[in-house]
Amino acid sequence: MTANAVARSNTALALCALLATLLVAGSAAAQQRDFAGKVVTISAQSLAVKDRRANIVTFTRSDRTTVEGKRGWDEIAVGDHVVVRWKLGDGTARHVIVLEAGQTP
Repeated sequence: MTANAVARSNTALALCALLATLLVAGSAAAQQRDFAGKVVTISAQSLAVKDRRANIVTFTRSDRTTVEGKRGWDEIAVGDHVVVRWKLGDGTARHVIVLEAGQTP
């Protein structure tokens, strides 16, 4: 194999590795979702949110769920406007952002 062929082979290999990394990172990010709406029910284990189209989605709480805008999960109340960040397919709330009055998602 000539030096030129080896250089082209190494370049092609590096390009394939870069593209594979970008594809994996892109598919992982595509699985992240945000759901915005008004809290209709809340318990120690779950939170149901109704969006502007009247769709109601229930999210479960995990030990790793974080809350922003209030001190914690226990302070979220029915009627609060929230944005829930979650992963598609598992239904677990990763991050709940409680919006201030008049603030839109």
